[in-house]
Amino acid sequence: MRDPLRRMLSLARPRGTRFALGVLAGAVATASGAGLLSLAAWLIATAATHPPVTALSVAVVLTRALGVTRGLTRYLERLVTHDAALRTLADVRVRVYERLARTEPVRRFRSPDLVTRLVSDTDATQDLLVRGLTPPLAALLTGVGAVALATALLVP
Repeated sequence: MRDPLRRMLSLARPRGTRFALGVLAGAVATASGAGLLSLAAWLIATAATHPPVTALSVAVVLTRALGVTRGLTRYLERLVTHDAALRTLADVRVRVYERLARTEPVRRFRSPDLVTRLVSDTDATQDLLVRGLTPPLAALLTGVGAVALATALLVP
């Protein structure tokens, strides 16, 4: 029997571009949050020295832009990944019901236990895609981008 994670990934493969777009949006949202934290800290520390307001205006505008970007890309990430996961979940349900209809006589199960277990197990596959794979991949992509940016700025 194959690994359940690999099986689920193979079922989600037709929507791989949507998941990749969701991971990219999640990475941009995470990077915007990190940039917002660091820029806000720099802005507060620099403002404490009472420089001219024009010296801080770019940082203020960038802080607002990062805040808006973070919210929009987080929403886009949720929208895209949940859409892809729900479409994959619909395909999984169809496969499960077709296989159940072929292999087991439904009349044999009198209690709703089978349907309850079937629905909960099938719905758990959505959590794997939305909560189990997307956030770690987005964090990994953000980390790689942060290391690349730090390397580009600090090595020369």
